[in-house]
Amino acid sequence: MFRRRIDDDLSLSLCLPDMAIPLFALIDSQRAYLRQWLPWVDDTLSSDDTLAFLRQQLQLLAEREAMSLTIIYQGQLAGCLGLQQVDWRLQSAKIGYWLAEPYQGKGIMQRCLSHLLALAFDEWQLAKLEIRVASSNLRSRRLPEALGFRHEGRLRRAERLQHDYVDHELYGLLHEEWLTSKR
Repeated sequence: MFRRRIDDDLSLSLCLPDMAIPLFALIDSQRAYLRQWLPWVDDTLSSDDTLAFLRQQLQLLAEREAMSLTIIYQGQLAGCLGLQQVDWRLQSAKIGYWLAEPYQGKGIMQRCLSHLLALAFDEWQLAKLEIRVASSNLRSRRLPEALGFRHEGRLRRAERLQHDYVDHELYGLLHEEWLTSKR
């Protein structure tokens, strides 16, 4: 099983089917908060929905098209992050992430994303990573900016959330930029 310790309080673990019930419970407890930013929340109505997602993610991992990880903070499931839509022709992937509201403001996601960048660039040998964030999600936008991603533009009407369209800010980080920022 894939499990990476980041520090004494924080680790990343592969999203596995036996996590369906606790992961759904976390999503369900955070539904009002998460649905502001994530379109899939309203379609996640039971632990069976979460189980189907986790099984799909394992299949995508086997095909090296995605990698979904859970965030464990002080022994508690706190959120998820991962690589999505891996394109091996371009050696690129998109990064997605979410963190339950009680765990925010502790630097958890920035530490997890830093670890994911190393995994994506060093182990998966990707050349570019992208993060797309709703323009109005200022807190989430600070993460790629803090990690050295460059703002590449705004995608208008990029997603529909709760009956409204939202724009996305597009951030990109190239492998060579990441190497330079590590020095």
